[in-house]
Amino acid sequence: MSGEAHGGGYWRASPPPAARRGEVEVALPGEAPLRLVTSGHTFSPRRLDPGTALLLRTLWQAYPAPGERAPERIADLGAGWGAIGLLLARRFPAARVDLIEVNPAAAAAAAENARRLGLGNARVHQGDVSLLWPALAPHDLVVTNPPIRAGRRVYGPWLAQARDRLGAGGSFWFVARTAQGANTLAALLAAALDDVAVVARGGGYRVVRGRRA
Repeated sequence: MSGEAHGGGYWRASPPPAARRGEVEVALPGEAPLRLVTSGHTFSPRRLDPGTALLLRTLWQAYPAPGERAPERIADLGAGWGAIGLLLARRFPAARVDLIEVNPAAAAAAAENARRLGLGNARVHQGDVSLLWPALAPHDLVVTNPPIRAGRRVYGPWLAQARDRLGAGGSFWFVARTAQGANTLAALLAAALDDVAVVARGGGYRVVRGRRA
């Protein structure tokens, strides 16, 4: 993907210049589609990127597992304009969903989407994940399509601190390109959590899940 398609510098906290708004339709099997507002200078502002789509399909197929309780608190790290977190907020209306996003334009779009959809259980927090997440934890379910282009110094701590941020029995799910270090990220998660496994592959991406015992 080009930097333009992904909104070059989307992982930065500095306010972007005026950006063109758009809308993206997100649909999953058996679910009514959502139309979500997007903004330029954000990650994938023109379409749902294939990694996020794979993560969502996998979650819908495999979570919660038989015998696993529905989550009460969910975190979407690096939430962008809200595709993952808001779909989870609609699926689990009794859960509190924290969407954390450093990019002001993306966070504003996510907050607008939550208001438009009437998802009062979704809360958008604009700022650095590593600074905001500790005060919002623990969570039962954590999801992320991490900002690979920002570098491991940004998203590495999210994986390393997963045990401290999850409640007992909680799970952490991420998607990444195989060619951009998905296996390395899985190893980082395995150093923090139990039962780490690749649960889906497709289009050059891997979805990895880790659980806290």
